[in-house]
Amino acid sequence: MEEQRLLSVLKENCKANEKTLIEMMKVLDLTILGDEIQEQQFKDIYNRVLSENTFVCAREFKRETGFKVGDRILDESMMFLLSEEDFDKVGKLALPYFVEEKLTDESGRYITNWSMKVVEEKNNVFAFICKKILPKELGDFFYERRWNIVVQDKVINATRKSIVA
Repeated sequence: MEEQRLLSVLKENCKANEKTLIEMMKVLDLTILGDEIQEQQFKDIYNRVLSENTFVCAREFKRETGFKVGDRILDESMMFLLSEEDFDKVGKLALPYFVEEKLTDESGRYITNWSMKVVEEKNNVFAFICKKILPKELGDFFYERRWNIVVQDKVINATRKSIVA
């Protein structure tokens, strides 16, 4: 009986707030896309710097990376194998490209921090779902766990599936 009541409240709340929820989900999706694009831009610039300059593996790593000391590093995902000096040098060489692409200012600070925008939008969507969509007892339960990223993602994804279905 309780399950029926919860489902009924959930359906009513979804119907009453569907347009707002869909718009919020669109904003979240666009923000995630902005973050992915920005991350790819950073990777591309690091890879450009690595290809235009010679940087080599300076350390062995316990897990198998396929790199030995002295091997050339051409992919940003392997920059952790560089010496501290080379790692810093890659950053210094990449900075002008970051500025040129309007990713950071001259001091290396983000122009637009898309990762923080994703966090803000997830928090907004999650709070909206907890306060306006879920039945009060469920919303309160999940909202108490709002800083748990796994909980946030599961609630947002479950809600997304329910509005698409």
